[in-house]
Amino acid sequence: MEDRFAGIREFVATIDGGSLTAAAEVLGVTGSAIGKSISRLEARLGVQLLHRTTRRIDLTTEGDAYLSSCRRILEELDQTEAFLSTGHQQPIGRVRIDFPTMFGRRHIMPTLLNLSLRYEKLDLSVTLQDRAVDMVGEGIDLAVRIGTLGDYPDCLRRPKIQPHVGIAPTEN
Repeated sequence: MEDRFAGIREFVATIDGGSLTAAAEVLGVTGSAIGKSISRLEARLGVQLLHRTTRRIDLTTEGDAYLSSCRRILEELDQTEAFLSTGHQQPIGRVRIDFPTMFGRRHIMPTLLNLSLRYEKLDLSVTLQDRAVDMVGEGIDLAVRIGTLGDYPDCLRRPKIQPHVGIAPTEN
């Protein structure tokens, strides 16, 4: 199976450093290895990403578009790895939450505002509405509703809490 990530770091490092040599120094390999890695990436993609001369490296139109995606992917991967290596101490990423309008505005938003100030890498996307939402279709991670819910098969419900009735064991 082909490694779909092969060549991406080399490609980005070449653009960031301005040359194959600079990328090689950063990544700890030879300039030749960087050049071959980028050539294999271009062959796999079926497009030329760079215009190379002996003096300059310039992005093609396709290379410019691909570079944006590569930077985003590498940044997300770095964030995820940082999250995993810190023992989950700093929440990061986007969480989409939906609350009933008045309840959310009155009781939840002040807490979420404090939470977003405390954790800068946490991206809270909050909607306030009183209708039932299609969580999967609308990309919502968490929805809170108050009252009796209809029959929603994808909905996880908190079980009703039953009072505990103790029965003493009988001796036979």
